[in-house]
Amino acid sequence: MPRRLEAVVTRIVGEALANATKHAPGRPVTVELSSVARAVRVIVRNDRAAEAPSTRGQGLANMQIRAESIGGHLDAGPVGQEWIVTAELPR
Repeated sequence: MPRRLEAVVTRIVGEALANATKHAPGRPVTVELSSVARAVRVIVRNDRAAEAPSTRGQGLANMQIRAESIGGHLDAGPVGQEWIVTAELPR
């Protein structure tokens, strides 16, 4: 994996884990990393907390900026009872 791609993956996963810990402490979290076509796909999912987060930081925006900085894209949001972050990053 190229160094720049590795750095972006590491930062996105780190931020997603930090958000899960902050907004849904103690809830299960899964991280999936796969290679699809000419891209790397990162999926981080966790159970949502019963209440919406009371703060809005820059975490999601920063993950989006990092993905776009190498020509990728990132989606994040609630799906059923989970919060899912998905990034597609070109190799």
